[in-house]
Amino acid sequence: MNFKKYSVRDLGNFSPAALNEGGDMIGNQIDNWLTSVLLADGTIFTLPPEIILPWDINNNGLALAMLNGSPRQPVVFHIATQQLEPISISGCSRLWIGAINDNDDLAGTADIAGTTDRRGFILNVKTKAVTWVLPTIASPPGARPFLELNDLNNRGHASGQQGWVGTIAQQREVPIFYSGNTVRSIGDPAIMAGSGQITNNDRMSVGWLPDPTQPGNSAFYDAVTNTLSPIPIPGELWDFNASGEMLWQGQLPDRHLYITSAIGTSRLDQLFPAGSGWSQPFAIIMNDRGDIAGAGVVAGKPHGFLLSVDSIIRDKDKAIGLILWGVINDAAGVQFIGGRFRRVPPYGPLKDLLNELPTALQQEIISAIDQARFDDRNGVAAFSFQVRAIVERYRLQSLSSSESSPP
Repeated sequence: MNFKKYSVRDLGNFSPAALNEGGDMIGNQIDNWLTSVLLADGTIFTLPPEIILPWDINNNGLALAMLNGSPRQPVVFHIATQQLEPISISGCSRLWIGAINDNDDLAGTADIAGTTDRRGFILNVKTKAVTWVLPTIASPPGARPFLELNDLNNRGHASGQQGWVGTIAQQREVPIFYSGNTVRSIGDPAIMAGSGQITNNDRMSVGWLPDPTQPGNSAFYDAVTNTLSPIPIPGELWDFNASGEMLWQGQLPDRHLYITSAIGTSRLDQLFPAGSGWSQPFAIIMNDRGDIAGAGVVAGKPHGFLLSVDSIIRDKDKAIGLILWGVINDAAGVQFIGGRFRRVPPYGPLKDLLNELPTALQQEIISAIDQARFDDRNGVAAFSFQVRAIVERYRLQSLSSSESSPP
């Protein structure tokens, strides 16, 4: 049974472009198209008119947009101080930035001044440290190789594409997964191929056009298992998250928007509470919690909306399992408890605690963690049950040993 229900928040004259886990958004004002940041508590910051193209917002209060000009320059808005920080890298003539993660790292693509070199990079907003990600595949003589990064998760892993362009007849590309150390090509170069979003559990959307006379293909790539699977929906994928939910639009003549998860598929307009007065909803973005932001019509006028999940923890063991999994992997370690967004502490403290356990117990728990699958509720429940059983068995063994020991 689906226990997920939604409440709708009317954003009024605000159309969202990006949404973080706490309900903060960056987008545009509908009547004048000014870039703005709208916080979950209703506070709105209108950015200067030269700021265009709202792009991303992280959970630490940094929002990413573009400064109008030639070339256009990326800019970060610091919500706490309301300061704008233009982003540049010495020696680069042009920057494209695709995403900002919760470590305050930016991922994008740079053109090196005075050369035809185009490469990916990861830049930390605070330290200004840059990690370059260079092309790794050979290109034909006379062709210019390139590598581009599109998205970045909290593990420092990125999605993108690499290939070559120049004197050959066609540009060739192949999707890539960047592990933080190495670049992994996904398939072989096609006329046009690339990747989009990457989730905190290292799942990517990829697409390619091997033949311009044929329809393109879309798939999910799981970097953990190094497997590629067709997208299991009969339509166009709009967004997806680490929980396995997919936001998509049906094929002609059906152009409705749908949300699909492990518990089934629902039409977007059917998620609005009955009698809410909304029509023609158009979804734009979804976060890992499952909140959906977009725009629709209320009383004949366009309004932005946020469909928020009304979370009810119905099984504490499942919630504990999810939190523990997030802590151990330092990935998506978040949970909504008591109606509030809770950040989970990072990997380090739990790792230290595990190291203090007796070796036999530590090894059993780590083995259970390594083998656990959390793609659905059954996986979470199985992991939670297994860890409790391991600890209880060890407790009974210890008790038996102490009772049998001579005084």
